[in-house]
This record gives sequence, structure tokens and C-alpha cells, in this order.
Amino acid sequence: MYIQAVRVTGPAELWVRFSDGTEGIADLSGQSEVNPIFAPLSDPGFFAQATLNPETRAVQWPNGGDIAPDVLYERATGRKIGLTVDAAAAEFFATGTLTLDPPEGMSSPPGPAAATG
Repeated sequence: MYIQAVRVTGPAELWVRFSDGTEGIADLSGQSEVNPIFAPLSDPGFFAQATLNPETRAVQWPNGGDIAPDVLYERATGRKIGLTVDAAAAEFFATGTLTLDPPEGMSSPPGPAAATG
């Protein structure tokens, strides 16, 4: 799962939309105390400079601080995301494959190389 869109909605709040269509408000108040790189987030002017990194699909700020999609999903919905080991194993054993969709705009990794000889 990845972030499709983000918008600052308050001094410590982000509206986020995820690739599964889920939307919500992630409250990041207190995040400035988690790690020194997040200290500037307590300044509403700095917090408002949040952008979506097109490569990592993380929300980032000019000082290099970023917050991963799974953290924002949990903050916005109260639910954790991710393919559990049990679900991944069940999919693999049922189909012989494991489907991991790349973020929009990114290409899928190439398939196995053809044997030559």
C-alpha cells in the first residue's frame, strides 16, 4: 500500500489517501518528540511544508525527515497495514505466486531471466 495524495489540514495534521482508497486524517502531534529530526514539526510553518516523495511514497519535510505510509495509515485509521506472513503464505501455497503491486507510475520488476544455452 502506498500514499496517493497528502494535504496539510492543521498544525500537526495530514489528510492522506492511500492506494486502497482509504482516506483519513493522521494526527502527528507529539511526533516532534519521537526523534530529533522531527523537532521542527512542532512549528506549524515548517509542518506545512510536507510533500509526498514520488519515489518512496513517504511524506517528507525539507530537513530530510519523513514518515512512512504504514505509520500514516495507522495514525489515520487506527489499523495496521501490511500483508501478514499467514496471508502471504496462504496466497503463495494456493497460487504458487505472491502478488505485490508496485506504486502507481512505477514499473513492475522483470520476471525471471530466460535460460540460454
